Amino acid sequence: MQSRNPQRNGFQGEATGLSSNTASRLSLRWADDFGATITASPLAVGGRVYVATEAGQVAALNAASGNVLWSTAVSGPVHATPTLDGSVLIVGVYAPGIVVALNAANGSVLWQTPVTAWGAVGGVRTEPLVVNGTVYVGSVDGDPPDCNPGTLAALSEATGAPMWSWRTAQAGQGVAVWSPISLAPNGDVLFGTGNSCGTYQYAESVIALNGASGAFDWQAMTLRQGPDIDVGGGVAEAGGLGFFTGKNGYFYAIGLADGAQVWQISLESDPGYGSIATPATDGVNVVTQSGALTDADANASPGSRLFDYGIDGSLRWSAGPFAYEEFSSPAIAADVVVTGIDNTLQVRSLSSGALLWSYDTGSFVYASPAVVPSGIYITSTGGKAFAFGVGAGASAVVRRVGSSTRSAPAWHPWRDSR
Repeated sequence: MQSRNPQRNGFQGEATGLSSNTASRLSLRWADDFGATITASPLAVGGRVYVATEAGQVAALNAASGNVLWSTAVSGPVHATPTLDGSVLIVGVYAPGIVVALNAANGSVLWQTPVTAWGAVGGVRTEPLVVNGTVYVGSVDGDPPDCNPGTLAALSEATGAPMWSWRTAQAGQGVAVWSPISLAPNGDVLFGTGNSCGTYQYAESVIALNGASGAFDWQAMTLRQGPDIDVGGGVAEAGGLGFFTGKNGYFYAIGLADGAQVWQISLESDPGYGSIATPATDGVNVVTQSGALTDADANASPGSRLFDYGIDGSLRWSAGPFAYEEFSSPAIAADVVVTGIDNTLQVRSLSSGALLWSYDTGSFVYASPAVVPSGIYITSTGGKAFAFGVGAGASAVVRRVGSSTRSAPAWHPWRDSR
């Protein structure tokens, strides 16, 4: 699951062997080349790593060796991280917008359900949330010029049967659901909404719905300032608060009970395109990314930064600027932060932001790292999956494992984002 848990807080509380004292001893264990663009984050659990590509390949790998255990083709590109619940792997497919349930043991299809009425125009880019037998997933049908309303749908995990669906807007008004879905302490499901094609009350906000019925509970709106003001990342939760970043470069803390704003911070002096990353928090620190695009046509470098704030909104440190706007959601483990920056996977000190270790993947890192006791796993837009461990052997080579025969297309961090 992206950002580790239903609270999407990116915090790894288990011992992983990774710390500020051991980061310099990280080395590559294995690397697999899938031959197709990967923007979905790897999912590492139970001795396996699940990888999904934009060529529609979903694969299970042995976490220790990288060997492919099974591989299944779905009907379209997969942008978002799959979710594992017991023996069921839930996968969102971008176009057409369907949710597929796979047997996690062998990759066989258990069921598949459409979650959008808009065919090839609609799609799924949200990491599904699974709670007590219910699958929650959003659809992204609505950015201009299509302007179809998005949805937040609840499905039966056992059969895929629809349970309820909440539409973000009326026909022609847009409002997509891009973000990972979080679970609030009271059972509400939280998600961010996209831009509207005009003015609509549920656009550019964090929305809370009753998880059982889909009834609207509350809304936290972003500051109406800048060219792109919606919410593309998820809500990270800790201590009764939710933290999220708007795409206009503002960073927010809200109360999870009612969505009331606790604080609001401008991450950039020239708020433009902010972040679609989900913050990480250990209940003391809140780490997030942002960057201001100076040229939407990507002829100029926008730059970006990594920030650490206290939960009271006080700045502890910032790192950067980096070359591009960053999309990778950070993870916190022990006293370090792990995240993708430009083409690299980086480990930084949680107390100071100092760079402790980095690895050049050879292409842009859109995905978020999985930091678990067995190691660190990351994917790159160049189509590769990587595994790292403390003290691991440095003799690993890149192996071609993908079923796609086409090479990974040139991926542009500005044009191919949300």
